[in-house]
Amino acid sequence: MTKIRFLKITNDDLSSVHDMIPALQSSDVLIRIEYGADGRLLDTRPIQFAGSINVEPTFTLRAQDIMSTPCVGVWIAIAEASGVVPIEKIISAKSTLEAMKVWEPTKVPD
Repeated sequence: MTKIRFLKITNDDLSSVHDMIPALQSSDVLIRIEYGADGRLLDTRPIQFAGSINVEPTFTLRAQDIMSTPCVGVWIAIAEASGVVPIEKIISAKSTLEAMKVWEPTKVPD
């Protein structure tokens, strides 16, 4: 059985490794990496995208960032007020918020 990973390289020369195709900007480079069951490298190849990239963008908040807990708190308030977000999502967000508070965030977002 082989394992496929994806190496994303941004226009700022930042790189990250992913198990699935990550969200991309049009200037990003994506390389497909295939490993054998024994962990040996089998193949690498760039992935070419024609036209627009159809990957849903995401926004990640880290618990160590000083702005993360207020942002999640505001999301919870909006979700509760909207009446359209499933209660399970709101409960999960509240649980995540409490876990994030334990980190005592001190870092400016990067």
